[in-house]
Amino acid sequence: MLIVPLTGKLNLKNLPVVTISLIVVNCAIFFLSNDAEQKTYLAAMDYYVESGLYETEVTAYRDYLGSYEGERIVCRNAVDPDSQAFLSCYHLMHDDDRFQKELTANRIITPGMDGYTQWRLDRDLFEADRDKMISRRWGLIPDKPRVLPFVTYMFLHGSLSHLVGNMIFLWLVGCALELGIGRLAYGVGYGITGVCSALLYVLVYSSSNSQLVGASGAIAGLMGAFSLLFAGRRIRVFYSLGFYFNTVRAHAWLLFPVWVASEVGQLVFGEVDHVAYMAHIGGLLSGGLCGLFFTRVLKQQVQDVFDVPPEEDRVTLLMDEALACMDRLDVAGAKQALETVLSLEPGHPKALDQLYTLARNTPNAPSYHRDTVTVLTAMLRHGGQPDSVLATYDDYVKRAPSVKLPPSLYLALAGFFPDHGREAEADRFLMMLTRKVPTLAGLPEALLRHATYFKRVGNDAGCRRILAVLRSHFPDSPEAALVQRTMGDLAT
Repeated sequence: MLIVPLTGKLNLKNLPVVTISLIVVNCAIFFLSNDAEQKTYLAAMDYYVESGLYETEVTAYRDYLGSYEGERIVCRNAVDPDSQAFLSCYHLMHDDDRFQKELTANRIITPGMDGYTQWRLDRDLFEADRDKMISRRWGLIPDKPRVLPFVTYMFLHGSLSHLVGNMIFLWLVGCALELGIGRLAYGVGYGITGVCSALLYVLVYSSSNSQLVGASGAIAGLMGAFSLLFAGRRIRVFYSLGFYFNTVRAHAWLLFPVWVASEVGQLVFGEVDHVAYMAHIGGLLSGGLCGLFFTRVLKQQVQDVFDVPPEEDRVTLLMDEALACMDRLDVAGAKQALETVLSLEPGHPKALDQLYTLARNTPNAPSYHRDTVTVLTAMLRHGGQPDSVLATYDDYVKRAPSVKLPPSLYLALAGFFPDHGREAEADRFLMMLTRKVPTLAGLPEALLRHATYFKRVGNDAGCRRILAVLRSHFPDSPEAALVQRTMGDLAT
């Protein structure tokens, strides 16, 4: 499950400098150190395999598990060092903090066992090589905590995907938060929540020798602060559930329990992976406290972030209101909201569809004709989807006791229909308008376009017929003169 707030305004005169700086620093550290990090890691792992530690320790881990029936049952088949089962067992062993603590304390391979001295020597050399890695020197290791890594771990990342994911979230949440509380408070809050997330992680996993790296704990803190700082605001939120995704308007405070529940759920019920959910939880909780604090001391500044919602946000709010009214069967309220949307964005496709949906329920009412004219006119004028135009027109003709469209709309439909396989209806509309409303503005031009369409598709007979109508009914029009000059052979 993914839940991301999509809100906040960027001001070129007041750029989120701290957020941009954090992103630049994180990216620079990763790309400048990644090559050396990989070389150091591979050198350590080469020694681990070549020295025999790999085979010795995985075998010891298999014996340590005994008859364990959980997911580590794969280790029962870890006999051949070249097999996939052996490699899978190694990864399980690497993530088993209890075993690693026992191993390094000489309680798995003990001093009285054959080969202990050589194993201990090889193990010490391997750990010395491994600890040269930047992530081991500056990442946070819970069973050997040092002061500086509580800060530096936030600027290290294990992979490019790890970095990109964190930086996207930092940008989405950090911009609005920095503009809301100011650069100094934002920077301090980022650091505090990053340290707090690490503290909770170290307290819970105090025996772990695996390094903690990544900005996600601090970013989770920003998310917690964001949700409670803007608690009363209705913001646009992107969410995904599997392959389904959408956006919704919700109060910001609702994000806090949802985010916390999501992290707890993944920690308790999710598959074993290398995501530090406990650090995320620590960040969210400490960030929530920071958000409440900033709300009290920076109240006016926080409100300035969302002073006037942009037009797009207002349209979204009105659409949400219209749909809510429809759910409550409040037709008048829904129609008013939809008409306001169309006054702001006349071609809004969803508003047009919903307005017609409301109107079609009362086909005998005069408003049905008015609303249909409004919808079709807007669709044609603002480039609506052809399928929507045709479906709306066909449904109207089918439902209405009598069709009551104005001449101008018939003329627009006559220009639209031929390119969508309905030239016969366009022909009928034009002939009707020529008989009944010969003074209609744009009619000679529409006849010429229709004749040109027939010529383009190779229907010379149809072209001659329309041109004859044009010349006989509008002999003094510029269109008739143009036909005489350029299409004389077809006009006779």
